[in-house]
Amino acid sequence: MKERFSKIKEKMRCGEVKKSWRKNKKIVKKVCKDGKEKLVHAGDSRYKNDYSDKARKSFKARHKCSQKKDPFSAQKLACEELW
Repeated sequence: MKERFSKIKEKMRCGEVKKSWRKNKKIVKKVCKDGKEKLVHAGDSRYKNDYSDKARKSFKARHKCSQKKDPFSAQKLACEELW
C-alpha cells in the first residue's frame, strides 16, 4: 500500500494540489522545501462550507491563518487553498 502512495508522490509536482484519496479529506498537496518532500492532506469532506467573504474572514481569524508559517502543516494548506 505504501508503495502505491510513493508512486503518486513521485508523479506529483511540488505545489500541485489534487483531490485527496484519504477518507474524509478534501485535498492533498505535495509540499517541497529544503530538499524535503511531503504529501499534506487537508479539509474535512463531511462538512459543506459557506465560502462567503464573511465566512472566509471569520475562518482566517479563528484559525489565525496569518500566523501559520509551516508549509508542511495541514492547517496552513487549509488556510491557503480552501479559504
